[in-house]
Amino acid sequence: MTIILPPKIDKRKIYNPEKMEKLRLGRIAYWEKQKALKALLPKVEKKVRDLSESVYAMANDQSNDDDLPTTKFIDSSITRQHVLKKINTKRDKILQAQIDEATGLYYTTEDGKHVYQKRPDGSRGEFLLNQLIGKPTESMEIKQITKIQVDI
Repeated sequence: MTIILPPKIDKRKIYNPEKMEKLRLGRIAYWEKQKALKALLPKVEKKVRDLSESVYAMANDQSNDDDLPTTKFIDSSITRQHVLKKINTKRDKILQAQIDEATGLYYTTEDGKHVYQKRPDGSRGEFLLNQLIGKPTESMEIKQITKIQVDI
């Protein structure tokens, strides 16, 4: 008869004080970071408020923060003017990007062939032509005249 003994248990694998200390320090560091983040939150909120007020002032071309209206929404016409100013400053780059999309991006090999990295986009080209010469009018043929009478 043979007796099978259970495997020998290594107590160092069950309870490793070094590993436990690393875990404890990791948890402490985590909670310290959480406390630091909670302490920073009011400062971040104040900076966001200040930034949004300055953006509102720039959109309204106001230099003094005391003149800001109490409303939290920016007037759409003011926003449109601001966007138009931004687009106007970059119009050449935007136009060149549109042209690049329409003609495709390619390089010329030594034999003179075009190798496209990006194929030309026909709809982009059509858009540019419509901007240049105007959108063509579509003809409609009227077969029957319909009269509509509205009684109020």
